[in-house]
Amino acid sequence: MIDEKNEQGLMAGLAGVMQLAGKLDDKQIFSLIATGVNKIAENQRTASRGSREDFFKYSDRLEKGVVEKIKKGELQAVDYEIISVVEVPAGAGKRSIDFFTSDQVYKAGIHTLNNGRTEKDFNMIVSEIGLLAANFTAPLTDAAILNAYFQSVSVFPSLRNAFLNVSCNNRIITRHLPVNSFYAVNLAYATNQEHVIRLDNPKFLLGNEVLTATLEFQDASGVPANTIAMIKLRGTATLPR
Repeated sequence: MIDEKNEQGLMAGLAGVMQLAGKLDDKQIFSLIATGVNKIAENQRTASRGSREDFFKYSDRLEKGVVEKIKKGELQAVDYEIISVVEVPAGAGKRSIDFFTSDQVYKAGIHTLNNGRTEKDFNMIVSEIGLLAANFTAPLTDAAILNAYFQSVSVFPSLRNAFLNVSCNNRIITRHLPVNSFYAVNLAYATNQEHVIRLDNPKFLLGNEVLTATLEFQDASGVPANTIAMIKLRGTATLPR
């Protein structure tokens, strides 16, 4: 769909072409019009541009009751990040590691969901997914996790060749997403900042839903001892005022 701004630009462009019509042949006129239309189409792409924009753009996917509470001022839409940290033990052969399990309780900086389930009236548009890893000092404790230095997954053998699956109430968010997508191939650029993927098709979480995420390995024998991984789901979510 062409919005008003682009429509005005198109009309102005066509007017300019008409003024030049006496100086241009039919082929040149067609070329100018085609260039303008292609530029408009490029500007109209619906790829994700930011969580706040995505939230209101895709509000029809949210719970109607939640949307009404936002309009009434009972809820607010805020920038939000869901995280979960789990241990990644080394092991040969195919295996998987689960985030957001039913026995994980809320702990600031470690888990931000209780039992892997969202709360009532919590709706979220997920625009970005992040993945980081760290080595901790054994034994694994909350203090060790909170003091760990998380880095790009590119510096952890085996882990960087795993795959990430994320879903919510069986709605797929990612399926077999290569972990190496979270960092630059050139290791010189594999820094702590290069750990986020922006979703071209933002996904949504609703209230009282189960979130699951799994790292799948063909072989995790190369994972260093005492390794932990952190997943992040970033976007805009509803919280009480």
